[in-house]
Amino acid sequence: MKSPVTFSRVALPCGLVAIGLLSGCSTYTTQSSDFRTAWKAGQLAEASAEVDKKAEKNANNQSTVVWSLEQGAVYRARALENLPPVAPTNTTAMALGPAGAAPGDAYDVEMTKKSIESFNWAADRIISYDEQAKAKVASEAGAILTNQANTSYRGRASDRIMLETYQALNYLKLGEPDNARVALNKVLQHQRDAVDANAKRIEEAQAKAAEAKEGKVADEQGKTASYDAEKAMQDEGVANALKEIDTDLETDVRPYEVYVNPFAVFVDGLFFMTRGEDASDMEHARKSMERVAAMAPESSFIKEDLALAEGLAYGKKPDGLTYVIFETGSAPYLDQIQIPIPLFLVTDKVQYTQCALPILKRVPDFVPAASIAIEGQTLDTQLLCSMDSVIAREFKNEWVAVLTKSIISAGVKGLIQYEVNRQLKDQGGTAQLIGMLATSIYTATTTIADTRSWTTLPKQFQYARFQTPKDRTITIAAGSAPQTIVIEPGKVNLVYVKSIAPGLPALISQTVLK
Repeated sequence: MKSPVTFSRVALPCGLVAIGLLSGCSTYTTQSSDFRTAWKAGQLAEASAEVDKKAEKNANNQSTVVWSLEQGAVYRARALENLPPVAPTNTTAMALGPAGAAPGDAYDVEMTKKSIESFNWAADRIISYDEQAKAKVASEAGAILTNQANTSYRGRASDRIMLETYQALNYLKLGEPDNARVALNKVLQHQRDAVDANAKRIEEAQAKAAEAKEGKVADEQGKTASYDAEKAMQDEGVANALKEIDTDLETDVRPYEVYVNPFAVFVDGLFFMTRGEDASDMEHARKSMERVAAMAPESSFIKEDLALAEGLAYGKKPDGLTYVIFETGSAPYLDQIQIPIPLFLVTDKVQYTQCALPILKRVPDFVPAASIAIEGQTLDTQLLCSMDSVIAREFKNEWVAVLTKSIISAGVKGLIQYEVNRQLKDQGGTAQLIGMLATSIYTATTTIADTRSWTTLPKQFQYARFQTPKDRTITIAAGSAPQTIVIEPGKVNLVYVKSIAPGLPALISQTVLK
């Protein structure tokens, strides 16, 4: 009988070395559990301390980017811990920052600068990894038979777009519109690059599938096996499992363009509408608001902003306006499932091995809207962007490449392990037991899905707009006790509200846009 695996000899792995691999077998979901628990509980100081430790530990490795993104988002949230000046009412207590610090600009600025620093570090690493990938220095294909979580996390398109969108808001908070403009230009570039980048990922995965079918994919010890990933996907059990995943991805997903984030486009339009310097900027604002209006057709607020943007060319200027942006809930995160895939052995019995796949998990609990009381009237924020939809569409678009690589890795490793164990069985005794244990541990520690994802993003972005009241006082209720604030002096103001989870106090800050 012809063996499906080719060797020059059978190398017996060291049991102790293999057992040592167990230390690296946990997924990002597991590694980040303590941090995410503190974050979801609204314990920002604890979450910040935990993410700082993780970011420092991973400052120069394959997970640098994802931890820096988490760190930047946590510092953005901490910058919202201090309320702007509180209106003098009997029912509203002054919100205090960490250690009882009174509200004020100094703490907000410090946290915002730390957020910028973290995001800049992530952006720098992304550029570096992209350059390495182009030079084939750190090709992901070279790690196809190892733990995929050990490849460099280069940031998904949604990560890169939100990174620069948050940076634009950070710079506006610090009164640095020129830097905000640069960040928004990067957002547009990331959107343009994303389509080409995914096409290359799919092309690379297809090339690896062809190599695996011809037995040209080798592990670290040079062993190879011939495996047909396309045929594996046609297996009834595999097909049913994949259909279930695909159906879940399509559930409650809004029809956004792939790699387009309506919130990022809105921030772009709002910036150029309030900070535009010439006719080109005004047309830029109009086009951005037009794109958002097409993606959020139910929003009456975006219709008003589109009308305002269209009027810029005729001398109409935004004045006396207040915007409330509401971040609510948590974005989807990645978890791991394992499905059995066939090995296609030349025997009278089909054998299966486990294939680890990342799956998208939505977080159902969130505050559905923020209510704003203004001079006896109440407005509710309206949906602007579903991050569930943005991330699900991106995940689905990249699923072909992820799935193909995962099945190749599991199938080839399964065949290699089968052949090693078959030859070890011929040796018998202690050598067989130790060898089979070592190969089993090696396969288990490298059959792990890459579940790294930016977990501190919100589930939704919502917003409202209204004429700034004469007394410049509004009251915001967002899943907890209402908070009354005084709007800072300015022609156009932005009040930023964040709700991490229902029942937690909303985090609020202000930025003068004009």
